[in-house]
Amino acid sequence: MRILILLAVILLGLSGCDKKGCMDCNATNYDSEVEKEDDSCEFLNEERLGSYAVSDSISEWNSTEWYYPRSYKIQIERSECNPDSLIIIGYGNYRPETPFPVKCNVVGDSLIIPMQNVEGPDFSYEDDWGNKIYVRQNRAWFSGDSIFIDGWFSHHNDTHHHVVWGVKE
Repeated sequence: MRILILLAVILLGLSGCDKKGCMDCNATNYDSEVEKEDDSCEFLNEERLGSYAVSDSISEWNSTEWYYPRSYKIQIERSECNPDSLIIIGYGNYRPETPFPVKCNVVGDSLIIPMQNVEGPDFSYEDDWGNKIYVRQNRAWFSGDSIFIDGWFSHHNDTHHHVVWGVKE
C-alpha cells in the first residue's frame, strides 16, 4: 500500500511540472514544446535593431547622374519568427508618410535583400500611378554601428539605383 501511495505522489508531482524554456519564436533556442518561459531566450542581431540616420543618392537605371543626397531615418526590426531575418522599415524613403518594410536575411555582417514586392499584411505599396513597388535583390552590410546598402527598386516602369549609408542613433 505504501508503494502505491508513494507512486501516486510521484506521478502527481511529475504531472504538475511545466516544461520550461524559451517561448519566443525569434530566439535561436526557441522550443515549441515549452509551456513556461524561463527568460533563457538567445537572440541574434540584438545590437543591430533600432533607428539609423541615413543619407542616400539615387540614379535612374540608364543614367550616370546621381540625385541629391537625401537624409532620413530607417528602422531595423526583428522579422516575425525567423531569427536569421530582419526587416528594414523606411527603405528608399519612397513614401515617408507610410514607410514600407523590406525583408532581409542576415549572414554575418552582410544583409541579403531578396527580390520582393513591397507589401504588408493588410496593404500593398503603390506609386502615384497605381504601380506596385518592387525591390530588386540588393546587398547591404553592417560595419560597427553603421549600415550600407547598395540597392535597386522599381515603380512605374522605372528602375532606380540607390546607395545608402548611415549610422545607428
